[in-house]
Amino acid sequence: MKSKAKRNHNRPASFREKCRNAFDGAIKGLANINAAEKENVAASFDLDKRSVERRIDAMEKNRAVAKRIAEDCIKDDQNFNFDDDWIAINILMDPPYNVGEEMFCYSLAAAIWILDAIRANQKMDEALALLPKDKDKLDSVRLPKCVSPCYSEAVLRSMVYTILHRNEDCTGLVKSPKDPAMVFVTDGYTIAGKQHQDVPSRRVFEGILALLPEDMVDNAVNTFAFMSKAAVSRYFTCRNKWIKKEIKYTEELRKKTEELKAISEESVKLSEKAKAAFTGKSIQQRIEGVPLIDDKMQVAADVFDLKNRSDNIIDEMEVIQDERDALFDEISDFQNDSIIKSYWTEESWAKRYPKLIARYATRYSVPDPYEMCFAFYYLLDQGDDLAWLYYPTSVILSFSAAQLPWSGGSVKALSDKNGAITADIIDILPRIDIYNELHTKDSQMVPIAWNDMTLRLPPDTKREDNLRYTPSKAIYSFTNGAIVPRNTRNIDAFAESLYDCGVTTGEGKAIYGAYISVLSNLEERVDFKDDTESLAAQCKEYEKELERLRKENERQKEELYKTEKALADKNALLEKQANKRSVEKQELNDLRELIFALTNDAGEEKSSQKPNTVFPYHTQKKHIVFGGHPTWLKAIKLMLPDVKFIEGVPSSEQIKGAEMVWLQTNYMSHKAFYKIIDIVRSKNIPLRYFTSASAAKGAEQVAAADSGK
Repeated sequence: MKSKAKRNHNRPASFREKCRNAFDGAIKGLANINAAEKENVAASFDLDKRSVERRIDAMEKNRAVAKRIAEDCIKDDQNFNFDDDWIAINILMDPPYNVGEEMFCYSLAAAIWILDAIRANQKMDEALALLPKDKDKLDSVRLPKCVSPCYSEAVLRSMVYTILHRNEDCTGLVKSPKDPAMVFVTDGYTIAGKQHQDVPSRRVFEGILALLPEDMVDNAVNTFAFMSKAAVSRYFTCRNKWIKKEIKYTEELRKKTEELKAISEESVKLSEKAKAAFTGKSIQQRIEGVPLIDDKMQVAADVFDLKNRSDNIIDEMEVIQDERDALFDEISDFQNDSIIKSYWTEESWAKRYPKLIARYATRYSVPDPYEMCFAFYYLLDQGDDLAWLYYPTSVILSFSAAQLPWSGGSVKALSDKNGAITADIIDILPRIDIYNELHTKDSQMVPIAWNDMTLRLPPDTKREDNLRYTPSKAIYSFTNGAIVPRNTRNIDAFAESLYDCGVTTGEGKAIYGAYISVLSNLEERVDFKDDTESLAAQCKEYEKELERLRKENERQKEELYKTEKALADKNALLEKQANKRSVEKQELNDLRELIFALTNDAGEEKSSQKPNTVFPYHTQKKHIVFGGHPTWLKAIKLMLPDVKFIEGVPSSEQIKGAEMVWLQTNYMSHKAFYKIIDIVRSKNIPLRYFTSASAAKGAEQVAAADSGK
């Protein structure tokens, strides 16, 4: 039997162990939550066991790339612990993906990008045929107020539903707190990588993806990867600014610790000196010009000096420690702020952090928030590790949300965690209702970067922070939900035409161009076809066909009834004929036996065998016997007491109720014979012949027929 290897408690923890320990610490933060709800809460924060392992996989696989980025930002510093920072920032969840979807509607941005890409690929008819149109499904989608000149609300809802419910029909996971019908982003199948199944919801989603141009998908994924690296570089570039202070505080604490160690060594020597003084063994050396003091007093003075020096060092260490703790708090705050404060201007950053950090922090932005939201969902569905790197992905999603027109206010609200309410432009501006969007390329004729945070709120003493937002957010606010088309570049072709029409100034071209950009999309606004009239006509045709089929069904039912009745009558006739043939066959057999007996034995037979039946025999059926010599009748009546014997010419009444009629033809008139034959055949009564003149054999024949032998 192999012995178990002893665990080495002194060995350094592996990277995965460090990650698990860090996640365990995060889970402990849920200790106060009700036990029944704890599993669901942990799952919503992607802290359930499967999610944690998936996140650790991503952190470990991207660790080398991230470390190279960090080393480029933090050069020639061997004291920096990369792993600790890499783990710390990827445990942050501000907000978790599923919560972020609810708050900022990443899926709506992804839906708009997908529709734009399909429209550019001229595959819109195929997409509309795939997308769900069921009213209950579309109504179940939660959307912010949005009015698009490019797509109807029903089309937007349908695409969002397809994205969120892509794994709804998947099967195989026995128990998971992340049901895809309830958890739309990181559901159980996405985590386990078991979402690619041949089920209806997947066929629709994958069918939509198949309509996208490959180059646009590749570009979106590559841009997401670039922005992910940029987010990591941004963090470590800013993080580098604190490292010198960290080293300074660490070095100062090390020196103070060495000083305390030296004082400790002095205290040991002083203890020996004190012991010698109190035992009277010490020999004082007289110093010229210095008064001689008592040994005990000298020891007390030395002890007092050591204590003062020690207290001073400890006080200095506490000050250094407080400063270092404040530095770590600032770093921790930055880790969170670098994700969620996407709305801050450089001035807002500079109020809390060094100027260089403020400058680097505000340089980051995503080129196309719609494209990034699509790439996020696409990479998740493809099982790519990038989507599971929580820090860079959260930065990308936070900046995307801040740049999207409908969720800017929500991002700002999330940044106001301290409860202070910052004024938002939508609180004071009037709105215009627009009832009736395309790609992300900004027009040169209209010099506005619609999705860049180029606008800033004016200075306000009541406002704590200077906030920035996008022109598309302003339009959205002014119009109570109108979304600027993602591609305004398509109106640059009108520049010369506008000039020919007399619009010569740059400002005039910009104004006209903005109008053209919005209004030109209305004409080709994508919507599901209104099939009301065609459906009504189709319904009428169906009704006519239904009526024809109903009549045909009635006719066929009548024919079936007649056929079944004729068949039943035929069967009854056949059964009657079969019974008649059976009776006639039996009668024929009896006649054959009778003829045989008459031919081979004209006289009375004497039985050589004992009868098989015990007589007298009581019959079960009603038997009637005609004919027979009086001597024969006298003998057979004693053996068959229940049988009715009739002499002479019979009547119908006498035969009525008989189940079997017997003829003894050796003593019967022709008149009686033919009369009996006519009656039994008219009443369909079985007719039998005695084949012997022996009363005993005749009784045996009746008994056999009665018992069915």
